[in-house]
Amino acid sequence: MFVRAIKLVCLVLFLSGLACTYAFSLVYVDKEEIKHLKKVAVFPFKNISGKPEAGTVVTQIFFTELVKKNIFEVEGLGDIREFLIKQRIKDTGMISRSTLTMLRNQFKLDAVFIGVVRKYEFKGEIPVVNFTIRLIDTKEGKILWQVALEKTGEDYVKILNIDRIRSLNKLVQRMVINFLDTY
Repeated sequence: MFVRAIKLVCLVLFLSGLACTYAFSLVYVDKEEIKHLKKVAVFPFKNISGKPEAGTVVTQIFFTELVKKNIFEVEGLGDIREFLIKQRIKDTGMISRSTLTMLRNQFKLDAVFIGVVRKYEFKGEIPVVNFTIRLIDTKEGKILWQVALEKTGEDYVKILNIDRIRSLNKLVQRMVINFLDTY
């Protein structure tokens, strides 16, 4: 209980921008609930980073790594985009209970990943990425898996500059893989 309270305080500080800007990560996962999921979808990530391509890039990388991990059956991004257009849903950083019900009925989805990209930039020559991802149950609207991450290419350096990441896309890929490994 105490650990959950600390995580909640950290998440609130992080989302409000008061948390430290160095390598920050916070993960919550309900492994008991997740193990029963069969089919999920990925909503296009909301982009508030100021970089026009960031949401699309992070969504694509997340989708690709999720499919590779083979944890769940994953609905195609094209089908989800078409659904969002038909339902006139523009803000993909949140999801309503009625939308969850429609997704459950139309696509037989057990849960949906939604995300927000907050940073996708270089500080000098060092890439910096910040995003949050939540897995929402379509039946009850509960958060089953959540991460809030901020990393730089320097965060993966071991010794003698080995494993330094110099690309935004590689940094996102490493962050996503690390998140999926918490399953």
